[in-house]
Amino acid sequence: MSTLTDAQTRAAQPKAGKLTCLFDGGGLYLEITKAGSKGWRFKYRYGGVEKRLSFGAYPLSTDQPERGPPGRRRRQAPAHPGHRPQRRAPGQ
Repeated sequence: MSTLTDAQTRAAQPKAGKLTCLFDGGGLYLEITKAGSKGWRFKYRYGGVEKRLSFGAYPLSTDQPERGPPGRRRRQAPAHPGHRPQRRAPGQ
């Protein structure tokens, strides 16, 4: 799995006026709009439904998405607003 470099993200342009995505691996990607604005996104699944989380516009100052094991990013993803933790019966 290759990661995006700063040079690649700075040079990235939308292709033929379409929404373009440059994937960094593990669900993290840079989304480039038709107008040329860039934003970090994280794609994950919750309850079998694909969800997206926005980390903000590129370039970020100090809050750049952490690159590490994909599980770490998934643990940092917020719980779905309608999600209620399941209670386990004693002894399970």
